[in-house]
Amino acid sequence: MQKVNTVGKKKAAPKKMLPGPIAILTAEKNFAHPWIGNPLANRMGLHVGRILLATAFDRFRRLRNIPHRDDRVWIQQLRRDGVVAIPDFLPSDEFARMRDEIVGTIRDSFERFPFQENTETGFGQRKNLGEIGFDRFDGGTLNRFLSLDRNRTPASFALVRSKRFRRLYKTALGFGFNPGALQLYYTRFGSEANHDSQKDFHRDTFHPTLKFWYFVEDVSAEDGPFIYVPGSNRTSSARLSWEHRRSVEVSARTARKGGAFRIDEEELNALGFAEPRTFAVRGNTLVIADTYGFHRRGDGRPGAERFALYGGVRRMPYLF
Repeated sequence: MQKVNTVGKKKAAPKKMLPGPIAILTAEKNFAHPWIGNPLANRMGLHVGRILLATAFDRFRRLRNIPHRDDRVWIQQLRRDGVVAIPDFLPSDEFARMRDEIVGTIRDSFERFPFQENTETGFGQRKNLGEIGFDRFDGGTLNRFLSLDRNRTPASFALVRSKRFRRLYKTALGFGFNPGALQLYYTRFGSEANHDSQKDFHRDTFHPTLKFWYFVEDVSAEDGPFIYVPGSNRTSSARLSWEHRRSVEVSARTARKGGAFRIDEEELNALGFAEPRTFAVRGNTLVIADTYGFHRRGDGRPGAERFALYGGVRRMPYLF
């Protein structure tokens, strides 16, 4: 295995931010933005106000997207707990084709783009893999994302355009379906000598937003399963108080601002949430999570792998 040493290499240019106060009415979450991270505005409740407004829009979208009878139990659980695992999502023959295609396509990609260990800390930059996708490291953990293709991944391409998947996706999200948001996803765990910050409890952003994982191989406790705090997707007064404190704290910083707030287990207990749930699941399970709720990546053993179809969807919060 080769090692990637980034010392002396030029960093990728930071993502450009939308200028001016209009950013407040977008999905912008970075407190490095002069309006989003304004210390006085956040002491006065700007961050909490954005959360409450986004929650109101989300509730209206739910009224417009009534679950189909076949999906009702899953959508109800998702909205209540913030997470749901749907077992046996595909018939056995379709699942077998999906498993062979996803695992085979990912394995084949390593022939062209071999695995490389990472020496950088933190949330890494993307490394382009030509037309097929990209790699990104979280500390020692490799994330490989491969795009879907009608010829190269026909079973995956068909699944994300199937009537059931599109219906479930739209009802869960409250927005129209975007097949381009889904990719093949490979996770390989490395040494914790280079800490993976995705293993710390956090929430992704300030408004309801969804991620999907369709696992095609069993995920055991040693494979770093997804961990979620049920009910932490709901906006309680205690949660809002915590969000306000964090917004004031982050606004006052001169560095490490960001917008994906971390939380320790003592704070989680103080907020009165249920015990975290670990999603060690069988292959052919679809996991959907609202990542406004607190979650983390499990502690996988070095070398452990996960294979999935993945979708990360973060839409504009203030749209119907």
